[in-house]
Amino acid sequence: MPLLHTWSLAVEEQYYLIWPMIMLLAFHFSGTRHTEGFMRRRALWVLGAMFATSLALSIGTTKDHQSFAFFLLPARIWEFAIGGMVGLAGSIFYARLRRWAEVLAVAGLALIAYSVVALDHSTPFPGWAAIFPVLGTVFLIAGMTADEDGVVRRMLSFKPMVFIGLLSYSWYLWHWPLLSLYRIYNLGFQDVAANAVIIVLALVLAWLTYVLIENPIRIRRPGPFRSVRPTLFAGLGIALLTVSMGSGLKAWRDYQKTLEVNQPIVKARNDYAPLRGTCVFNANKPLGELPFEKCIHGSGKGVPKVLLWGDSHADHVMPALIEAYPDVAVYQLTMAGCPPVIGFELKIPPVSKFCTEFNRQVLLKIDELKKDGLTGVVISARWPIYLWRRAIAVAEEKPSLAGDPQKMAQARIEMQSSFDETLTMLERAGLRVLVLAPNPEMIYSPPLCIGMRRGEHCNVPRSIIEALVNDPTETLAEVVSRHSNVRLAQVMEFFCDAIASCDPHPLRRGTSCRWP
Repeated sequence: MPLLHTWSLAVEEQYYLIWPMIMLLAFHFSGTRHTEGFMRRRALWVLGAMFATSLALSIGTTKDHQSFAFFLLPARIWEFAIGGMVGLAGSIFYARLRRWAEVLAVAGLALIAYSVVALDHSTPFPGWAAIFPVLGTVFLIAGMTADEDGVVRRMLSFKPMVFIGLLSYSWYLWHWPLLSLYRIYNLGFQDVAANAVIIVLALVLAWLTYVLIENPIRIRRPGPFRSVRPTLFAGLGIALLTVSMGSGLKAWRDYQKTLEVNQPIVKARNDYAPLRGTCVFNANKPLGELPFEKCIHGSGKGVPKVLLWGDSHADHVMPALIEAYPDVAVYQLTMAGCPPVIGFELKIPPVSKFCTEFNRQVLLKIDELKKDGLTGVVISARWPIYLWRRAIAVAEEKPSLAGDPQKMAQARIEMQSSFDETLTMLERAGLRVLVLAPNPEMIYSPPLCIGMRRGEHCNVPRSIIEALVNDPTETLAEVVSRHSNVRLAQVMEFFCDAIASCDPHPLRRGTSCRWP
């Protein structure tokens, strides 16, 4: 998403529009006593209230509604508010801080450095984690304001540092689109050397933008920027032009979707299992009563004979079951990120109580349906990630412990023990069980890779797939061998040839299975 970074600019502009109106209201109900000191104190009280309310909202929504907490203004106001409090604190306040100024500045730098090193993709953000860089910035500004001759302030006043600061706004605008477009071209693969070149190129473009556009408009105010009114009209014109360009791009994208040459890409992007919208639960959301009829294919044929249980990879299997058994009622119960192994779900971060509750309800439902004619259970999951195998997809986040031999060995023991107990429960219920071995996975997004006409580049060498799935398959096979009612099915042969590679065009190999 080349323009994703503009969310922060949008939040800024929203705040700058709302803040004056809030202040007008605050002063309107304060009578006629509008001295500078009174207005400063009133503004600080309002900012303090906004800070506390917004920070609580940010912390409360980050876990379950991270997009809201990250991208929208209500959960971000506290960061603007504390900046406003720093700006309105006044000279007397900073005079009192002078003896602590250098400590504050150093502490601010330390908190910012800590945030750069310690916060990563696995950190829930913003929430509590955002406090570190925000407070670091507050301490740094307050410390340098309280002592203008301090070491930290003099260090940050070096010409190269000031130069970077002058270009930082333009650099921010340039860096993300360039990185994003290159990663799209490179199918998501991260190239450190290429990224470094792009960052330097963005800095050069930022300098040109600053010299030719930003600085002349701000200082010399040429043409329509000479006075307030024409500047506003020029800004309105730029905004309308931007909206027109965005609308034109959207129309062009919609037109591209109608072209015959692009139909395979459109079909691939929409090729989801039919029950995904209603029968794949979210492990991070409270679970109600399990649905029944709407999650059964062939519900008009009576009570389900087969139950499909697992995570999102089990959902991928549903189209194959529908096609293979058109006259058999198949019931789908799946939860994304939740292994169908009783007890083992508590050993996998992030631990989800909803996953545990889901598996418990599935077992209860199995007991209930067995009395009405349920005969078999199909179990499928993305087994490698639960056994701490490192994913091969370039666009997928890699947990820091993935691939750790000790972690993998521990997970194998724990999973086998819990899976053995799970299969024993199903065996006692008199059910036949089919366990599906891990699916092959893709290095690149198949629709994106195919759409960019990369041909054989999209295929995955069989050796890489085997390194991913062989050990998890053996882990499952050892447990399955202890139960006479259970069979383990290999699925890799449907997607991979015997020697060379696994093809992202499944129809070429004569199957109808869907890729995620």
